[in-house]
Amino acid sequence: MTTLSDLVNCYDQLIVPDFQRAYSWDKKHYTRFLKDIEEALDDSRAGIATKGIPYYYGHFLMLKESGRNDGQMIDGQQRLTTVALFLASIHRHNLSAKTVSFIQKFLDKFHTVAYDQEFFSSLIKVKDVDAKELKVRETTLSAERLSAAYRYFSKQLQERESTEIDTMVAVLASAQVTIHEIENLIEATHIFTFQNDRGKVLTELEKVKAFVAFQYYRNGADFVRLKRFYDRFTNIYQNIEKIRIGVNVEENLEDSDGSDKLAKLGLNEDQVLYACLDAFYFHFEKNKRSFEEHFSDAVGKSLKNDKVAIMEYLDTFTAHLEKAFKTLLDFSDYLKDEGQFSVAKSVTILSKGESFYPFFFLQNELEPFNKNKISFAYQQLFFAFEQLLVRVNCVNHSKRFEHGFLRDWMRWWLDSKEHHGSVAEYMWHFLNRLYINSFEVEGEWQHPYALGESVVYEKLLRRPHGSIVYYILWRWELQLRAEQGLELIRWEDMPKSIEHIAPQSLNRNLEIEGYSFWSDINFDKEKDLEVFYDRLYGWGNLTLVAKSLNSELSNKSFKEKQECVQACITKDNHPSLAQYHGVFVEYNKRRSWKRSALEDRQKQIVDFITHSYLNWMVWKEYYNPEEMPS
Repeated sequence: MTTLSDLVNCYDQLIVPDFQRAYSWDKKHYTRFLKDIEEALDDSRAGIATKGIPYYYGHFLMLKESGRNDGQMIDGQQRLTTVALFLASIHRHNLSAKTVSFIQKFLDKFHTVAYDQEFFSSLIKVKDVDAKELKVRETTLSAERLSAAYRYFSKQLQERESTEIDTMVAVLASAQVTIHEIENLIEATHIFTFQNDRGKVLTELEKVKAFVAFQYYRNGADFVRLKRFYDRFTNIYQNIEKIRIGVNVEENLEDSDGSDKLAKLGLNEDQVLYACLDAFYFHFEKNKRSFEEHFSDAVGKSLKNDKVAIMEYLDTFTAHLEKAFKTLLDFSDYLKDEGQFSVAKSVTILSKGESFYPFFFLQNELEPFNKNKISFAYQQLFFAFEQLLVRVNCVNHSKRFEHGFLRDWMRWWLDSKEHHGSVAEYMWHFLNRLYINSFEVEGEWQHPYALGESVVYEKLLRRPHGSIVYYILWRWELQLRAEQGLELIRWEDMPKSIEHIAPQSLNRNLEIEGYSFWSDINFDKEKDLEVFYDRLYGWGNLTLVAKSLNSELSNKSFKEKQECVQACITKDNHPSLAQYHGVFVEYNKRRSWKRSALEDRQKQIVDFITHSYLNWMVWKEYYNPEEMPS
C-alpha cells in the first residue's frame, strides 16, 4: 500500500497509452469522486483517518517498460484523469506552496491519449473554459467529456475557501492506493484480461478486447502480433471518439439528472461490434450469441485447436473490426458534409443502424466506401434502406418486415455469393428482392409483406408514431423550400418538437376556441371515435416547432397560436418553416382549424409520402428489373 503522491513520484511521466479507452466518465462518476473526497475530508476533521481508516483510491496497473521510467496506465486511467481535471480546476484559489507544488508536479507528468493531449493541455491552462481563451476546440467526444468534467469541478469549487481546497488536495495526495507494475505488453495482455475499471461497467467491445487479448496470450502470440493488435485498438478507440453519427453537438452535454447525453445520442460502439459480427460471423442469427461462444465453436469445429489457425482467425476478426470503425468514421464525415441532405440520413434518424450497418460493411468488402465520391452502388444502398425504413415506419408498423426481409436476404446472399461477385450484381439482387417484397401483391410471389396501393393509402391516414414523424416532416419541409426557392435546413438545425395544431387536450375538452373538425363524429360510436383520434393525431394536424415554442403554444386557441408563431418566427433563433404557411402564417385567410383544412393538409403530406417512398416509379433511377448486370 502506498499513496497517490508516491505514485506520482514513482514515474517521470504518467501516460494513458493510445490503445486504452479515452476519457469516458460522465457526471455521475465525477460527482461520486467529489463526494468521496468531501466525505474523506469530513472523516479527517472528525479524526477518523487517524484511527486507521484512510481514504482508499483504488488499484493501478502500470506498464513500465525496460529502460524507461514512464508509467503507462493499463488500469486506473479514468481515475487519474479525473484527478488531473480536479487539480486543474482549482488554479484560481490562493493555495499553499505545498498544494501548488503537488498540482504542478501532477499536471506536468500526466498525459492523456495522444489525440486528446493538445486539447487537454489547452484546457487545463485557461482561466475561463467558457471564454474564447481555449485555443484548441473539442474534436472528439472524449474531449467534450474532459471539458464537461472540468466545467463541473470549476463550478463546484469556485466558492470554496482556499484553506478547504488545500485540505481536499492533501486528502487526495495522501489517499491510499495499490500499484501492480509490469514490464511488457505480453504480461499486460494477460493481467488486463482479469482487470476491470471499477468506475464504469465494461462495454461489450471492451470485454471482447480483453477476451481476444487473452486468446493471443494463451496461444503464444509474439510481440509483433500483440503490437499489431494494440495498434488496431488504438485506431478503433480514436475513431470511436470521432464518429458523430446522429450526435447533435449543439445540445447540452448533460441531462437534468446529470447523465451523459453522449451515451444516449448517436452510434453506440457495441452496435458497431454487433454489426461487424452480423456481417462476417453471426449472419443475422435469430438469437445472438456472444463472440466468446462463437469463437469456442470455431475452435472446436474449423480451427481444431490449431494455435496458428486460431491466431490468424483473431487477426482477421480484429482487422474486420478496425475496418468497420474506420468506414463508419468516413460515413460520419460524409453525413456531416456532403451528405447533409442525402437519403442516407434516414439510417441515422429512423433507426440506430442495427439493420443497415452489417450490409454497409459487407458492401465495403466489395467496394470500399469513398466519402468524397459516392458511387452508384452506395447511392442504391442508401436509397434501398430509406425505402425500407419509411415503409416499415409508415405502413407496416412492425420490425418483422425489416428484419424478416433482411435476414432472408443475408442468408440467400451468403449461400450464393460465389456466383454473384460484383458489387453491381450484389445491389441489383438486393433491390430486386426488396422491390418484390414491397410491391408484388398478386402472381407467383404472393409475398406476405407486400401491400396493395389502396391498403397503403388507408394505413397512411392512421396515426403515425415515433421518429418517422420527424423525418417525413423534415423531408416535406425540404421539398416545400425547394419549390419556393428557400434555403434548405439541415436536419441538425431543424426544430425537433412536434406540435399538434389542434391541441391534444381536445380529446378531453372540445370547447377550446378555433377548432372544429368533428361535426360528423358520433362520440358514442367506437369507430367514429377512432376517426376523431386519427384526425387529432394524424399527419394533417402535425407540424415541427422549436421545443420552447411547443410549450408556449400548449392549449391555446387557434388565433392565439397564430399570433404566438408570428411573433416567434421574427426572432433570429427560430426558422420560419415553409410548413407553417397556410396554418399559422396566413392567419388573415384562416380563422379556424376546420375539418377541410386538416384533411387538405393531411392529403398533401400523405401524397408526398406515397409519391416519394411508396411508388414503384421512383425506383427507376436506381433499379431496372429487366437488366441484371453481368
